[in-house]
Amino acid sequence: MGWRWSKIKNFGPFRVIFSRGGVGGSFGIPGCRVGVSASGRRYLSLGIPGTGLYWTHYFGKDPGETGTADSPTDLEHRDGSV
Repeated sequence: MGWRWSKIKNFGPFRVIFSRGGVGGSFGIPGCRVGVSASGRRYLSLGIPGTGLYWTHYFGKDPGETGTADSPTDLEHRDGSV
């Protein structure tokens, strides 16, 4: 497990997150937030306030990804056909 560092500033329902990877932001209420990570990925986070339990779903691809292994094109090339 690696160490993480971040500094969070709240402005009402808005939150700005400063981390080693850059600056991100989010909007929401306790238990439900939507935002953009420091790497540019959009996300939805749902949780139970005060427990530390939450679920996060990232939308779209990671900006560093070029494709997915399950795309039909990749499957065709994997078995040798065009």
